[in-house]
Amino acid sequence: MTNGSNTKRSLSETLDWGLIITYLLLVFIGWINIYAAIHSSEPSSIFDWSCRSGKQAVWILTAFILDLVILFAINPRLWEVISVPAYAFVLVLLVSVIFLGIEVKGSRSWFAFGPVRFQPAEISKITTSLMLAAFMSRPSFKMYDPKQFAAVAAIIGIPMLAILGESETGSALVYVGFIFMLYREGFSGWFLFMMGMAILLFILTLMTSWWISAIVLLVVVGIILWRVIRNSERKIIAVKIAAIRNVILAALAGFALIFATDFIFDNVLQEHQKKRIEVLLGMKEDP
Repeated sequence: MTNGSNTKRSLSETLDWGLIITYLLLVFIGWINIYAAIHSSEPSSIFDWSCRSGKQAVWILTAFILDLVILFAINPRLWEVISVPAYAFVLVLLVSVIFLGIEVKGSRSWFAFGPVRFQPAEISKITTSLMLAAFMSRPSFKMYDPKQFAAVAAIIGIPMLAILGESETGSALVYVGFIFMLYREGFSGWFLFMMGMAILLFILTLMTSWWISAIVLLVVVGIILWRVIRNSERKIIAVKIAAIRNVILAALAGFALIFATDFIFDNVLQEHQKKRIEVLLGMKEDP
């Protein structure tokens, strides 16, 4: 979104080149990984349309063409205008597919129209991003305003919950990535740290045992408490108590996650998701 102070800036100045380069690198790495996964002893080209890497190349080229159309042929104001109705419409689709969609691999997240299948969860990632951009680009927006932060959380959380209702856990987990966008806009890095700790504890518990994860958590909590007490010597007692309380609450959440790991892995994740985790962590081999 642009405001009155930068409407005369060129397109090259308003684009986020760091984000674009990161995106291009991820696309290239993903493409190479697809080729590496299907490459056999017989020589073949990465552009071979008969294999997945060749088909992926077509999708990549198509996406680049759409990117150019979006950047140069469409007025950016259009995205702000349609952000609310598009978000609301896709949200209706997310709820409707639970009752009207077809079941694929245990997930009821697809609409079927003859030979064509359509998954609203994929489009919801775009409409949620547009809605967030429109809401957070307002001059009056402040990340630490409780009401506005609650609105941001709702924009992300409502479609995420709907997707969870479809048993499409993988797509729902993509929404966790929005925390990086919030961090870039000024959100506390404390939440990024807690998310990293949650992943670490989950993996440790799966690969070792709950008591090893508990020891790691206690050590980390001890270090944080020591730093809070040491660095807050000159702060008022209320601030220090609030910080200690938050650390203790986070620790309790960590212990809850440790003891819930087996239940989450066995009852929440789908079979193909469990296999991916087991292969990635070396718990099983995939021939």
